[in-house]
Amino acid sequence: MKRREFLSLGAVAAIWLLLATTHSRLSDMGGPVDVMVLLAVALAGAIGMAIFVYTIGSLITGPRARRRA
Repeated sequence: MKRREFLSLGAVAAIWLLLATTHSRLSDMGGPVDVMVLLAVALAGAIGMAIFVYTIGSLITGPRARRRA
């Protein structure tokens, strides 16, 4: 998987966690504020997954050799 594919996974996971925690469904959304909150949660999940993926990637690859100019 490419790194950007993990972003959508993080967004979906965050929305799923939100809905599971609140015992809600998407049909329970009542207005535009709910949509904005849902989008904010998805964005936060995508950012969190990006941080996680880049951190794991840097731990796996380790320090890279510096080039001498």
